[in-house]
This record gives sequence, C-alpha cells and structure tokens, in this order.
Amino acid sequence: MRWIGIDAGSSHFAYSTLEISTTSYKRIEMIGSCKGTDVIEVCHKVPLTKPWKDEGQRIHTHKNVVDKSDIDALYSQLKGLLEYARAGQGVCGLAIERSVEVSQRKRGIGANMATCLKNTEGLALLAYALGRALGYHVEMAKPEEVRKALCGNAKASNAQISAVFQTFSKIDGWPLRSNEHERDAAAVAMFCGRRYGMQRITEHSLPAVIADLDHTFRYGAG
Repeated sequence: MRWIGIDAGSSHFAYSTLEISTTSYKRIEMIGSCKGTDVIEVCHKVPLTKPWKDEGQRIHTHKNVVDKSDIDALYSQLKGLLEYARAGQGVCGLAIERSVEVSQRKRGIGANMATCLKNTEGLALLAYALGRALGYHVEMAKPEEVRKALCGNAKASNAQISAVFQTFSKIDGWPLRSNEHERDAAAVAMFCGRRYGMQRITEHSLPAVIADLDHTFRYGAG
C-alpha cells in the first residue's frame, strides 16, 4: 500500500511518499511537477521591531508569519499533490505527525512558541480534512511513538533519526542527503503504514482464530 507521510511544522510542510509492504519500504518518485519527497515553505518573514537573542545566543531579526495567503497557497499545492497521488500513483494512505498535547516546561511557553504550536496544529488538521475529503485512509501518530518505534527512544534527537536512516533504513530509493523534515515525514509514513498493516492482519485473522477455537471447544483437537 502506498502512503504519503506528512510532517507539518510551524513554518514548513514536508511530505514523503512510500510504498510499504510487509517486508520492505520503497520511496515513490512522482511523475511531473509533483515530487516524491519535498518541503514546502508556508510562512513569510516579517522584520522585528526589536531583535532578540535565544538561549543559544543567536540573534533573531525577523519572525515567521503564516497568514491567509500562505494557507491558501498551501491548500492549492497540497490539494493538487493529493489528487495526483491518488489518481495517478495509486496512493491510498495519508499519515500525519501530530502532537496530542504540549508538555510542561520549567520556563513556561512564550508567545513565539505558542504561535509555532498553533500553526503546526492548524496545518496538520488542514491536511487531515483535505485527505478525508479526497477519499484517503488517514492515520495520525504522535512524534514520540514514531521515534520510539524507529530509534527505541521516544525522545530521540534529529541526529539519532538521521543515523537510523543512513545506517539501518531499508527504504529503496531514499536519497543519500535529506533534511530532518523529510525524514520525519518518511518516518510517520513507515510507522502508520506498518501499524495499519498489522491491524488489517489482525482483523482478517481473528475470525479464523475464533472459529478454530470454537471448533476445538466443540469437537476437540484434531
């Protein structure tokens, strides 16, 4: 089954298309203007009236803003991608990474972080609604469970995920160079695709198991 994995961020929108079977993963390269893996920049930059330094002493002079025109542009691009992938490439599944809750921080959450979380949530739900409207089977997964399945650690860093892709990944056709957003999109597609496959196996196997147990109970083994 073919899946599109989506990593919706505060100012970007990454996707990766994979064909997932019980034993392998294959990256699907789209034909035409649609790419198999890509990162779409959603926001535009606005100058700050007062620059500020973050904890790493980096100076910020601009802020990322996502307004209606940015969302309209993303909607058109995403709709075209999903329509083409479903009709032309046989993609049936849409996997979206989405944080269910925000963890507490000792210093609290500032206005910038709150805006980033708001944008991330909005872009993820936009993808969900559009996928459902176009007939996709849509799955969602928390970043922590994806990282736990991929690295064995729910708090795995981007460097650890990159190492997994470089060393252990069995994705046929995966590029030698990729960024963290593309890897996150592929990872959620891998996780949701495999989870969906296991659920389907269980759903199809369970009636047979129950019938076999019922036969054994009634007539004995053999």
